[in-house]
Amino acid sequence: FSSSGGGASGRAEEDDEIELRMDPLLLLWRNIENQITLNSNLGKSHGESTCTATRGAELIVELGASNLPVPLLARTLAACAATNGKLRPEETEIRKDAFDRLVGAWKVFGGETSAVCRESIALWAGLWALAQERSLEVELLGKLYALFDTSGDGWLQYGEFAELMSSILPTISKAETEELFLCAAEEVTGDMTKEAFLNLVIRLGISAEVDDLEQIVAKRRESLYGNRRSILGL
Repeated sequence: FSSSGGGASGRAEEDDEIELRMDPLLLLWRNIENQITLNSNLGKSHGESTCTATRGAELIVELGASNLPVPLLARTLAACAATNGKLRPEETEIRKDAFDRLVGAWKVFGGETSAVCRESIALWAGLWALAQERSLEVELLGKLYALFDTSGDGWLQYGEFAELMSSILPTISKAETEELFLCAAEEVTGDMTKEAFLNLVIRLGISAEVDDLEQIVAKRRESLYGNRRSILGL
């Protein structure tokens, strides 16, 4: 710290610096105030820096202090201000007292530990999400099996299988398609059941983007049935 100036003023500035270092939330508000003063659309009320709840939320996110969506954070700040019953974030002016209420509530409900997700839980959540996505993939591929069974006999002949595979894997070669079909086709009939097809998908890890599969299902259903719903629930 600089010792120039001395006296009570110098000590006050030094104490202020120490307080800022010890309280990062106070430093956050000071940074918000600095941004407020740089913006001509923001101003002061009774000597205090003010801004709308929406702009305050934007600044908090821009400064990297929160990962919450801006609209959610803005509504929270507006509720903390609660002036004259106005809760519209774009209309509600907030001052440091509103920010202090938000910080106080955050501290009461655990502070930094209030929204912590352990790494082990995050990993399980990720695995669960992947499993759910794969389950949806297989379900959609099952729907495609029925939609590409144009003969309606419950089996996929090679031509139907090839058309299905080219729709979900446009770059697949004819040789690869034939090899896949031979891996799952029944020896007697030479056709493929739905169970055999899904087992092949799972065993070989045949995969496609869920969004793409949903679009293919929708387009195939429309091409077959138009805007009418299939009585088969496809």
